[in-house]
Amino acid sequence: MSKNQDIFRAYQASLIYACLDDFTATSALHNLYGGQDGKRAQDWALATVRFIYRNLVVGLIQVSPHQPSFHEMSPEGLCELLRQNAPHLNSAVENADLWVSVLFCATPLLEELVARYHLLSWSAFSAPLNILFSNEIREMYRLRGVGFEKDVFNSDE
Repeated sequence: MSKNQDIFRAYQASLIYACLDDFTATSALHNLYGGQDGKRAQDWALATVRFIYRNLVVGLIQVSPHQPSFHEMSPEGLCELLRQNAPHLNSAVENADLWVSVLFCATPLLEELVARYHLLSWSAFSAPLNILFSNEIREMYRLRGVGFEKDVFNSDE
């Protein structure tokens, strides 16, 4: 599988997961770059912030409504806070509680989209990449200015 297909497959799995259960930043893109405990943990952490940002911007995920202090933050503000508190991106951070305490969930838009492609099941979570689903998601990102051609939340910002 190509690098892009690995990323698209990880996005698909995490979006399906969001429809089935709430998730935290630590559980997003769990297999990409070996996940949070892999050899490329810094790449995983930055990719996770980008995943959350893109999907908040296009309205596919949201912060759980039961967390009003985070629910009211802008995507930029919340993702910058996540980036600053990622233990793999900032060696000065000793406690990354934010990465396990903010809960995200699917929006009705994402649930409808996942159901339309018959991906609303735990078995679909580990299924191969659905190209049509992936293309539709990537087009949504592009139209909202957060496509993969954009370098959102670069670690040098």
